[in-house]
Amino acid sequence: MKKVLTIEVDYVDGSIDYSNPDELTYSEALGAIEFVKLLITKDFMDEAKE
Repeated sequence: MKKVLTIEVDYVDGSIDYSNPDELTYSEALGAIEFVKLLITKDFMDEAKE
């Protein structure tokens, strides 16, 4: 099962927006964002070791 939460960053006007087509609850959306933050941090730390 896959659910989608899209975050869009506009570098021209500086806006950040999101869409939630699968209607995730606030808890699900925030949990997914937190998990992705951890994945990005892990990638950053792995690259820093190289």
